[in-house]
Amino acid sequence: AFSELRDLEELDLGDNPHLRRLEGGAFRGLEKLQSLHMHRCRLAALPHDIFHKLYSLQYLYLQENQLHFLQDDLFADLINLSQLFLHGNRIRTLSENVFRGLVNLDRLLVHDNRIRQVNRRAFRDLGRLTMLFLFNNSLAELPGQAMRDVESIQFLRLNNNPWACGCEARPLWEFFRSNRVSSSELLCASPAPRRGLDLRFLREMDFALCPLPDPGSLAGTTTTTFSTKTRWWFSKHKPVSSTKGVFEKSSETVKAHPFSGKPSVTSTSMKYEL
Repeated sequence: AFSELRDLEELDLGDNPHLRRLEGGAFRGLEKLQSLHMHRCRLAALPHDIFHKLYSLQYLYLQENQLHFLQDDLFADLINLSQLFLHGNRIRTLSENVFRGLVNLDRLLVHDNRIRQVNRRAFRDLGRLTMLFLFNNSLAELPGQAMRDVESIQFLRLNNNPWACGCEARPLWEFFRSNRVSSSELLCASPAPRRGLDLRFLREMDFALCPLPDPGSLAGTTTTTFSTKTRWWFSKHKPVSSTKGVFEKSSETVKAHPFSGKPSVTSTSMKYEL
């Protein structure tokens, strides 16, 4: 449908509740596309090749759809993507390869979903990520390895999850102890004696009886070995320079706008405190 628009840089299909479904290769040929809006389109699934060869894409808006599953390597060609908006869907898990290839991602918003499990290697390509929103999900724990992979993180929002604050919380507690990051509170839901406490401020003695964590352990699933290979197009398509963005949440959505300067958060109706 868009194959003749080879110089197109921005495509807005948002607020289209009758769209619901996209064919594979729908955006074929749009290799100069930088911004793609598909928010509030009642999308329940995305074809595995929907973003194939969109090497220039920097902003992708998929919020407030009905997505419940993200295929492995769905975003693998988006090597220049800076901001990914996935909040307000029905996603339940973040698999090992779901974000593979997003080596320049700066902001990832996956709050207001139903996420129960994050694979320990889900964030392994997100070394440049500075902002991660996972609040309002169903997470009881986060693997320590997942947090170690986001080494550039500055803003982390994990509130409104049912955090388990037994021995399984130690990797996340150690992350906060060794990293200076702007974070929301993490209130414990269990065990009963710790209910209502902030996981970040537990004491080392609270984990005195816990076994040392197994470096190969994988929270909520089995250990998986993997190898990564540099794709040929990394040399052919060098990352383009991109501007940062400031995002705001109105009563309806979260939007990003390019700007030059430090990231900040503004809002017409509510603010995300950073």
